Amino acid sequence: MSTLHPRPRTHIGVDIGAARIKVAQLARGQAGWRLVAAASIDRAAHGPIPTEAEVQRVADVIYGAGFCGASVVVGAPRGQLHSAVLELPPRSSGAPIEQICEAETARMFRLSPGSYEMYAWEMPTCSERSTATQMTVSALEAAHAEELVRPFQDAGLTVDAIDLAGEALARACATQCVHDGELTALVDVGWSGVDLVVYRAGEPVYERWLAGRGLARVAESISRALAVEAGAAQLLLRRVGLRRVGTDQADPVALARLTSLTREYAEQLLNQVLGSVVYVLDRFHGEAVTRVRLTGGGAAVPDLAGYMTELSSLDVRSIGPRACGLVCGADQDRPDLMVAIGHALWSHA
Repeated sequence: MSTLHPRPRTHIGVDIGAARIKVAQLARGQAGWRLVAAASIDRAAHGPIPTEAEVQRVADVIYGAGFCGASVVVGAPRGQLHSAVLELPPRSSGAPIEQICEAETARMFRLSPGSYEMYAWEMPTCSERSTATQMTVSALEAAHAEELVRPFQDAGLTVDAIDLAGEALARACATQCVHDGELTALVDVGWSGVDLVVYRAGEPVYERWLAGRGLARVAESISRALAVEAGAAQLLLRRVGLRRVGTDQADPVALARLTSLTREYAEQLLNQVLGSVVYVLDRFHGEAVTRVRLTGGGAAVPDLAGYMTELSSLDVRSIGPRACGLVCGADQDRPDLMVAIGHALWSHA
């Protein structure tokens, strides 16, 4: 592990996906943040908490692939987060909103006081009809946090924070989220699910986790329809996707079925985005959501963003580090790294 780096580096961000663990680190230079080290490690298991062997592989990569230091910021495991939107009394009532929020979270998820860590933020609104205070809360039980941290400690790494994916995306994609009078939807398309976050002036105003809506859903359909192994289905999805391929280069029947299934997935994803947009616009009268940015492994599916644009009036684009103003090398167009990059920027928000 190298220690001779003249420029200050960030934490090492660790994004634990269902299929892969992504790792990233940045350094600040004259031209801004530079992505100096990145890696993607395949997972053998698919649970929310990585195994000791998986974390050891992460540590081996960190120690030998250009990373500096051993301080990491790890993403909170989606499958073990308790998340909800709470409607509380208006602040003008003088009610102790934070205390009520914590008590209601404990009651809703049957958590004992002191047995969990909670992050809460107030959802802003421009709606004149809204008199209540709406809080978005995410709680992680202490036992699950300890289970997450332990294998990193055993591998010689120091976990300085457990971070939320929505907050990480806001940091990594800040240049895409700050537009006056416009709301921007970031859609992180992962393997097991989709994280949909709407931002207003760079601040998250809505977040929804769509479990079971990730790439695994369409990959399994492709595997069954074409009678191919799971690995081959993933390869077809990532290399062909919705790209127009000449029938002289592929089986036309199989290609048509692949295209049909991928389009169906894109249409379902777009419907989920549009449903969330309608909800958000009810809170922000006079504003519009015209920009949708795709990140995550699913954003690399060929022509996925273009097809979603064709189906709607939205400006849908897949974005990677370069599109977000980061200086990069070979990893400049990798949307799957954006959450890990955001975790790395945890202490630079």
